[in-house]
Order: sequence, then C-alpha cells, then structure tokens
Amino acid sequence: SYLIYGKYIGSEYAFQMFELNFSQYIPVNREKFWLFGFNLYSKMSVGDIPFDEIPALGSSQIMRGYYSGRYRDYNYFAVQVEWRMMIWRFIGAVAWVGTGQVADKIKYYSWNGFKPNYGGGLRIQFDKNSRTNIRLDYGFGEKGESGFYLSIGEAF
Repeated sequence: SYLIYGKYIGSEYAFQMFELNFSQYIPVNREKFWLFGFNLYSKMSVGDIPFDEIPALGSSQIMRGYYSGRYRDYNYFAVQVEWRMMIWRFIGAVAWVGTGQVADKIKYYSWNGFKPNYGGGLRIQFDKNSRTNIRLDYGFGEKGESGFYLSIGEAF
C-alpha cells in the first residue's frame, strides 16, 4: 500500500508511507496439514510523521517477543519463517524464527542492527470449515525480552 497525507487534503501532517507485506505458504504434508510459511514486511516513510504513525518493530503479528513500539524509526524491515503443523485432531503447533530492524534511512541498515526473534505456540482450531484458530504464542527477542500472545487467527 502507498499512503499520502497532506495539508492539501485536510491532514494536519504531510508525509508518505509505503507498506509491503508479502507471505508465501508451502505445503509440506497436505494430509497432516503441515506447512512452511514465509513473511516479508517493510514499512518506509518520509515527511512530517506523527509519533503514532512512525513504523514500530514488535507486535503479535511480526517480531513477536518485542512489545509494539519497542523500536521505532522511519523505515522498518522484518522477515520471519514459520513451521505450522496439526498434532492431534483440533490441536496444532507452530515454531518460528525471524529478524528485523528499524532505521532513520534505508542506507543506515546494517547486519549488526538486525534484532532476532523466535518462539513457539499452540493452536486450537474452533472452526473446521474456515480453519480458524485460537493462537497462543510465546516469543523471545534479544536481551531477555519476551511476550505472550493470545489472539484469533494466524500471525500472517
């Protein structure tokens, strides 16, 4: 998505934001409902951005293990991979690993700036037709950071 905010259209702020969210799912064993998921997320912004719109690393969707807004800056990039599997009737499990970082400008991204995250969780399928799950995840970040997430639907 590409968003434009400007005083000429009634906004108090003048900025632009580009958001990319790409996911790919690869079935590993269709009979057992095992799959491998890949997610790439990026949010880039320029201009006079209000604080609550500045891209924030960490959430229940991506970079689980960091609270939302733990790191904020004008440009955000993250990638995660996830292994999903049904383990018994309506109970599933997931494990993931990911990394991401924020920076004032894209040119300031560095290999040392990437923050790790990893974790696992359980899924309780409450609607077989839509395959909708209750999600219980526990994620870890760097320096002992962690978080528990309870929600409906998958992270991506």
